[in-house]
Amino acid sequence: MHLNARVLSLVLATHLLQHLASAVDSKVDQRTTRKLRGIFTPSVETTSLDEPFMVPLMDAMRMAEDKVGKGGKISKAPKSTKCNSKSSKASKSTKASKSSKSSKSTKSTDCEDGSTEPTLNPAPSPIALTSSTPSRSPTVMASSAPSTSAVPSISLEPTAFDCASDAGRARDAKQIAEDISGSFDVNSPQDLALDWLLNVDISNACEDISIMSDRFALAVFYYSAGGVDWINNSGWISTDSACDWHGVVCSDLTGKPTELRLKQNALSGSFPDEIGAIESITVIQVFQNNLTGAIPATIYTLPEIVAVDFEENQFTGELFPDELFSASATLKFYRVGNNALSGTIPNAISNLTLLRDLWISDNNVGGDIPDSLTELVNLKSFLASNSGLGGTIPPQIGNLENLLQLDLSSNNLGGVIPESIGTLSKLEKMYIQGNALTGSIPNSSSQILLLNEFFADDNNLVGSIPSGFSELTNLQNFTLANNTLTGEIPPFTSPVLTFIDFKNNRLTDEIPSSIFESPELRVMIVSNNLLTGTIPVNYATAPKLTDLWLNGNFLTGPIPDPLPGQLLNIEEVLLYNNTLSGDVPDGFCTLREDFPDQFLFLQADCEPFDGTDDIANPCAPGCCTTCFQGRQV
Repeated sequence: MHLNARVLSLVLATHLLQHLASAVDSKVDQRTTRKLRGIFTPSVETTSLDEPFMVPLMDAMRMAEDKVGKGGKISKAPKSTKCNSKSSKASKSTKASKSSKSSKSTKSTDCEDGSTEPTLNPAPSPIALTSSTPSRSPTVMASSAPSTSAVPSISLEPTAFDCASDAGRARDAKQIAEDISGSFDVNSPQDLALDWLLNVDISNACEDISIMSDRFALAVFYYSAGGVDWINNSGWISTDSACDWHGVVCSDLTGKPTELRLKQNALSGSFPDEIGAIESITVIQVFQNNLTGAIPATIYTLPEIVAVDFEENQFTGELFPDELFSASATLKFYRVGNNALSGTIPNAISNLTLLRDLWISDNNVGGDIPDSLTELVNLKSFLASNSGLGGTIPPQIGNLENLLQLDLSSNNLGGVIPESIGTLSKLEKMYIQGNALTGSIPNSSSQILLLNEFFADDNNLVGSIPSGFSELTNLQNFTLANNTLTGEIPPFTSPVLTFIDFKNNRLTDEIPSSIFESPELRVMIVSNNLLTGTIPVNYATAPKLTDLWLNGNFLTGPIPDPLPGQLLNIEEVLLYNNTLSGDVPDGFCTLREDFPDQFLFLQADCEPFDGTDDIANPCAPGCCTTCFQGRQV
């Protein structure tokens, strides 16, 4: 820096001497020199930078004073005296010979005329001064003010770092790390990320500083979440674009990271606050990993955050932090189930008006479901199973007109199933099993035409199964086990009916044969009820049937024999504790022989009654897996 400034000073001095030479020939007054000196006199700011490189300028100023003198007029050569008058005449001769003679006769004698006018000493500069002999051509008079074009433009401010240079990159990288992370320990994820940014990465802040800051934040995430042990860490902490790092999705328009998708990737450790500095992030998906600690509150302050999916990790801390509600203008998916988060559902939940998914299952929630939750009219999925919820299902649950999935299973909910449930016209899946619900199943629930799964087992429900369920053509899985339901089983006609479990109730009447007409039926469990009548003869026509549990009823008549080619997927047949007659059909024994590793359980009343040789349903040796005595008529 000093070398450049000194060169500039020499250039200035050179230009100044040229101006002074013109001033001498033009007999300009002293004001010109003073003005020139005023322009180049060092200011306080200039001298404070480095005073030595102003020396050439100061030398030029002193030469100007010597040239001009104290009288204010430009000094001339002294007048001719007697000792040099002849030489002066000779110099005016136009003849070469006389000029030559006169030149030779000129002698260097001392003049006795003591003149007080100063003589101009030779300039120390190698630049030649203008001849004192008048020019035959007109002399252009110098302006009283120096021409701006003759004055070089000089900036004495410090030179800025080049953002692409090593020094510039280092400055920017350290500033980014400080702005995002503050102070941090040696060998911390932040320290390792900064080291990578300084010594491996090649990005700079010339065009967009966010490129470097985003890469720093992602590098901190890599080191915090055990990146070296990920299942897939391709591209990470390389010089490649972050958009080429596994799990980082970028916008096609801006090229900035918008999504972080690292599900099921063996992430461990903590999720760092620094990801909250990547303002372009809209989606974070890291479910089914081993992340611990708190979910950073900075995630919820991202200006465009739409979805967070932290399910099935080991996160602790607040389930509903205050910062969550700062995302009310953008957040649509809040999935934090299967962690160790705690806290009740606040009334402020209604502020998240855009919310579509609220997944908080398997956490330490507790408390009641606030009525304000039913104001989330955009909600499509509310999953809160096994979370310690108490109270009742809000009567206004029907306000959630867009709800597709409701899971309140395995909680401590009491009260009745609200009648308004029937207004959820878009509902497809409803799980309310494992609570303490009372009352009957509302008839309105059988009017939900899109209903695909209805699980209400393990409650204290009474009454009958609404007949309207038999007309639901989308019904696939229907469980009502372990209640106190009465009445008959509706004649289901759904072509997609797959799973029925009505065990441990008090259902009566016959088993509808229409159930076995479903080509998708796999499981039919009606054990331990009060069912009567015979086994439908078409039961073996269900091509995908795997489990047939008819035990613990009062069924009568013979056991229909499956024909060859039927029940090829069968695994379990439970016929015991009934009043059936006749032998166990040979068709079952053939299936046992053909599929020994598949058809594992065939249980019947093939054991003699106590004190007799009577057997309700004799079975061929090695055919039945377990024999019971059955009911005596």
